[in-house]
Amino acid sequence: MALRPKRVAWPAVNGSYGPRLAEVQILAIRLSRYNPAGQRRCRVSAGHRLIAIIRRFRPAASPRALAHATKVGGRTAGDQFMRLLALALTCVEVAGVAMADETPKSFAGGPGSLEGIWSGASFSELQRPDELKALVLTSQQAVEWENKLKPSGGVNIGADPLGQAQSEFPEAGDGLMRVGGQIRSSLIVEPADGKLPLTVVAKAALGKEPERPRDFDNVESRPQEERCLTAGPAGAPSIPEADANVVQIVEAPGYVVIVSERYHDARIIALDRARNPRSPASWLGDSIGRWDGATLVVETSNYRPGLTERGGGLVVTPQTIIVERFTRISAARVHYSFSVTDPSMFTQTWRGEYELVPSSPMFEYACHEGNYAISHILRAARLGRQDAPVVTPARPAKP
Repeated sequence: MALRPKRVAWPAVNGSYGPRLAEVQILAIRLSRYNPAGQRRCRVSAGHRLIAIIRRFRPAASPRALAHATKVGGRTAGDQFMRLLALALTCVEVAGVAMADETPKSFAGGPGSLEGIWSGASFSELQRPDELKALVLTSQQAVEWENKLKPSGGVNIGADPLGQAQSEFPEAGDGLMRVGGQIRSSLIVEPADGKLPLTVVAKAALGKEPERPRDFDNVESRPQEERCLTAGPAGAPSIPEADANVVQIVEAPGYVVIVSERYHDARIIALDRARNPRSPASWLGDSIGRWDGATLVVETSNYRPGLTERGGGLVVTPQTIIVERFTRISAARVHYSFSVTDPSMFTQTWRGEYELVPSSPMFEYACHEGNYAISHILRAARLGRQDAPVVTPARPAKP
């Protein structure tokens, strides 16, 4: 609900204090509401800031005048303006510290415990590679698989005839994902084979059976990441990728926001409220959350029409419903689990999980590859579909 100033006739002080007071009052209220825990600290510190402001603009102010000015309401509109200005400036500092502080407020779980910058980087993929037969690997199996992937930075790229391992800069962590001390071969834990349980119709729609190459002469057939639209960690479920696995979680009254380093997507999760049936469908869907003890539970639906890629081979539709659970399990770990239901795509509800660990600060992720190269990709594909030119045999040379 918008905050509106009361329409009153402010006394004229040096010309125009009235409108300024209304604006500063709104700012002060909003900032003090941003961080209720810091509200008292905000108001106490504001008293010292106020005296400094008054002394700067009224050097001859007596101690009695200062005392009157610092009371609620003040004696004049000028006193009120300066008092609220001091409050607003101090609240900016308090709110700024709260927003910039990457240390979570609580290690015990519950509201405030998820804040921070986190990474889900690992060699483990969403789906289990064919070479690995079990969800939980032994130490020896893990070492063998990690050694195989290390030359390519932890990315399972298979054959590498073009030297991708030398040209790319993945940030896939130091090894396979550990969950509860277990070494995991995939993020999917159900079904037991670690694969997406696609329906026959979904396999045909995605070109899995029969296998067919992705279309290169239609811009909307190109991957979303190639077009710099959305990244795996940004939406639901949050899927770490080789060069996109860092997110920042920010909590505010009534909301939790998950910001992805890649493409700077921000997923806004509204807490404890009913879903708005008129919310527009979107790439990231509509997320509604609630606290279940120490666990943040989020349900996401209302994806845009058509097929939306989420990373790791996962595609969601307007019928997809995803439930996520975020739990702070220690000072340095957040357990993240999710379930995906969509009868139009999957034969069953399937589940995945992994753990997040603290990460370094996020950096700008400037993506232009698809924007710049897409015209060349389309042109090359269309040229490749043309009939080969008719070659006229050369005439024999005259004797």
